[in-house]
Amino acid sequence: MGVYLAAPYRRRAELQGYAADLTECTSSWLYGTSRYSEEALVAEPLRGQGFAIEDWKDIRRSTAFVLFTEEQVAEPRRGGMHVELGIALEQRETKLAIVGPRMNVFHTLPEVTQFKSWTDCLEWLRAAAATIQAPAGDLYHGLRPPPLL
Repeated sequence: MGVYLAAPYRRRAELQGYAADLTECTSSWLYGTSRYSEEALVAEPLRGQGFAIEDWKDIRRSTAFVLFTEEQVAEPRRGGMHVELGIALEQRETKLAIVGPRMNVFHTLPEVTQFKSWTDCLEWLRAAAATIQAPAGDLYHGLRPPPLL
C-alpha cells in the first residue's frame, strides 16, 4: 500500500523516520531538494511547477494519505500540505488520516480519520492494507498537470 505523508517541510526529518515504518512511502519530497524561498517562488516559477507536479503524481499514486498537523504557530506557512489533502480528497478510494489536531473544516469530513499519534495511525494503516486496492487506470483520471515550459 503506497502511503503519502504530508507535513510542514521543517518536519521532513521526523517524517523520514515514519516513512521507514511503511512498506511503500510515495512522498518523494522527503528525500528531494524541493525547499526554496518565497523569493524563488516569484523568481523561478518553473522550478516550483516541477516540485508541485512531482508531489501531485506522488499523491495520485498513493492508496493512503496521512497529514501531520500541529497547533497554530506564529511562523509563516505556505500551506502546501493543505493543498495536498485536497488532491487526496478528490481520490475517493484513498484512505485519509490526520495525525494531530484538526486545523480546518476539511479535517472534519467523514472520510478523514483523526489520530493523536503516529503509532495509532500506523496500526490503522496496517489493518487497512488488506482491504485497499491500488488506484487503477490513468494516474490523472483524465486530467493532466500543466506542462513544464
